[in-house]
Amino acid sequence: MRSRRQFMLSTASFASAYAWLDPSRAWAQGVGNLIELTGDVQVNGRRLPPDGVIQTGDRVQTGPASTCGFTVGRDAFLLRPNTDLTLTRGPSLFIIEGARLLTGAMASVFGRSERPRNVISRTVTAGIRGTGFYVETRPDSTYFCTCFGSINLASAAGDSELVNSTRHAARRILANPVAGKTIETAPFENHEDAELDRLALLVGQRSPWYRR
Repeated sequence: MRSRRQFMLSTASFASAYAWLDPSRAWAQGVGNLIELTGDVQVNGRRLPPDGVIQTGDRVQTGPASTCGFTVGRDAFLLRPNTDLTLTRGPSLFIIEGARLLTGAMASVFGRSERPRNVISRTVTAGIRGTGFYVETRPDSTYFCTCFGSINLASAAGDSELVNSTRHAARRILANPVAGKTIETAPFENHEDAELDRLALLVGQRSPWYRR
């Protein structure tokens, strides 16, 4: 609970990023923008300074009670404490092919893409196009919420499901089958509408529930 409260407090300063970030300018320059930084965050084994840059190919690790929000091209990320994320390089330095989440949790909005990009954890590979999502690793499973858009979930055991959502459709992807299945419906947990809308704004989008 302690790290959760600290994370929620950090979103207040994350929201202030609207005042100075111009997403269209960031896209044109092709620069990874650091939006929020609290505590100890390492990039490729070195401490990330407040004016640091995160780009494809980087490994980002947050320590206890530490968070990191950033954009790379048309994609936005908010990492929770104790997260270990590697960004896979696409056809250029500032285009993300996908991401590998070893530990921890993140909320993210991916910009629209002609082909799906993969987010990989120990129990699932998720094919994503222009989608908002929240993913959290757990000892025996991965929690994956399609906050808006469409995501194709493929478990390490070979099960698959295409999840379409306009407001949070969560699944738990298990390491070991239960009743012959490794993908099951899960409740809405540990993230909020406002977090996804902030991320969407950073990359020129709006969450569906704010367009109604």
